[in-house]
Amino acid sequence: MTTRTTFVQQFGDELINPSNNRMSIVKPSKALEGKEIIILYFCGHWCPPQRQLTPTLNTLYRKLVRRQKPNKKFEIIYCSLDYDRKNYMEFIKTMPWLCMPFQSPLSRKMAKQYNAKGIPHLVIIDAMKNYRVITVDGVHEVRSDPNGINFPWKPKTFQQIWPNKILTPASSLWSSLASKKTIDSSTLEDKYLMLYFSAHWRPTCRRLTTPRLSEFYNKMREERKDFELVFISSDHNATII
Repeated sequence: MTTRTTFVQQFGDELINPSNNRMSIVKPSKALEGKEIIILYFCGHWCPPQRQLTPTLNTLYRKLVRRQKPNKKFEIIYCSLDYDRKNYMEFIKTMPWLCMPFQSPLSRKMAKQYNAKGIPHLVIIDAMKNYRVITVDGVHEVRSDPNGINFPWKPKTFQQIWPNKILTPASSLWSSLASKKTIDSSTLEDKYLMLYFSAHWRPTCRRLTTPRLSEFYNKMREERKDFELVFISSDHNATII
């Protein structure tokens, strides 16, 4: 569990606010007060992919600020991996969010901590859940959701993604998909589930499914009534189910 004090100390004594011409200095503890979501943006001016991402992130930031008025509940912190001070200064002038100082060793330390093996790298952090990382794939989230409709991109719960009904093996293997019987997922609530992600077109899956997995399944069902296996298909053709 990460405390607020421990999290804030990562940024050292000061952050830069470049959203005005004065490049004002702010204390991290003050700047992050009341923020529920914190985004760490690891990047550098020299990084070619940022030339598309930074403007997209800039637009998203301003949209979220307008959406959350009057009290902004999130913040982005640019963790600079720049090599050239002049390029760094020109780069942060375009940013409406907070920035780590140029060549701060703390930025590189955090890059290792938050698995920034490549840049640009966006880490979304939930300050309301002990600064738990929501996702380290924030770049993908911003590119696929540039308007922030699903911001802060928290993963869905099992209950949210699980279907209301599932197919049963009661019907004939060669019957049409439409005629297959279904059961309500609520009947599985008191069971331990084994989820089998597979596809008929993969030879390794076919070797596992017949007969090894079938034998295992039948044995488990004989021994335990609180067990069930659910096949999650990646097949391209419904007729093979």
